[in-house]
Amino acid sequence: MAGDSVLVTGASGGVGSAAIRLAKARGASVIAASNASKSQMLRDIGADQTVDRGNNLVKSLGLSSIDIVIDLVAGPQWNELLDVLKPGGRYAVSGVIGEVGYSNATLDRFESLWMYRS
Repeated sequence: MAGDSVLVTGASGGVGSAAIRLAKARGASVIAASNASKSQMLRDIGADQTVDRGNNLVKSLGLSSIDIVIDLVAGPQWNELLDVLKPGGRYAVSGVIGEVGYSNATLDRFESLWMYRS
């Protein structure tokens, strides 16, 4: 994890703040996604950068720019999270993604990323 870029969604919650601290302890560069009003608190606990959760992640971070996504929201930005993830990157999710209404094409895309990694 040393040198990797890590994006944490839902970063201002208890699990998110723990993920930030753990990633920093392992030498990662951490980007925290949350409400803009919580930016300073997230930087205080170790985030190197913050992005507002409502922003387009590809525009904010760049296509294929993140090594690891820790997704603690599992919501409508799922496609953007796949877009910012580097090929061969790692994606961890907690939450319910089955009820959000993803298309088969999106799920096939996620599966192809998984197959690329393994």
